[in-house]
Amino acid sequence: MDNDTRGWLMTGFSGLACILGASVICVDIPIRLIPSKRHFRIQESNAFLACSLSLSFGVMVCGFISVCCMTRC
Repeated sequence: MDNDTRGWLMTGFSGLACILGASVICVDIPIRLIPSKRHFRIQESNAFLACSLSLSFGVMVCGFISVCCMTRC
């Protein structure tokens, strides 16, 4: 696979991860429908905040690598 194709694939994956990350902030709405998790709040969940930061870092790294692959001909 040539560098241009690999760069475009990684850019697409980065875009999908951005869409997923943007929709994650609404996850507390369906979780509150579960009776045992009625008082769940994203702001108070350390595990959720850590996972969100990890996803953001992964998107940045994937975007950086895809740009490097596209510019290196």
